Amino acid sequence: MDIHIGRKRDEDTAVKEHITAPDRIHPFGGSRPAGRAARMQPRQLRHWADNSEWCRAAVNHRRRQVSQSQWSIAPVDPKATFDPQLQAVIELLFLHPNVRQKTFRELIE
Repeated sequence: MDIHIGRKRDEDTAVKEHITAPDRIHPFGGSRPAGRAARMQPRQLRHWADNSEWCRAAVNHRRRQVSQSQWSIAPVDPKATFDPQLQAVIELLFLHPNVRQKTFRELIE
């Protein structure tokens, strides 16, 4: 019993079964069909942030942008009525979100 792995001995050239077109190649590698994107798990994202200097730099950049942005508490609909006292309480919670009196900016950073 002869077992041969690979091309048949009498074949001189390999025959491709299919030709890969550019629209069949997934942009992140592999050949996943078009459709829904894969759902990333938080554990994988944390691993990347901890072990990749490029991912960590991107996270730090976005964190800095968010912490330095100007914000205000306002209703989504400008014509809607709102309670200014409730607005002040919510802003106070964002200014001091915990017992140690850390600011929202320090909490994010």
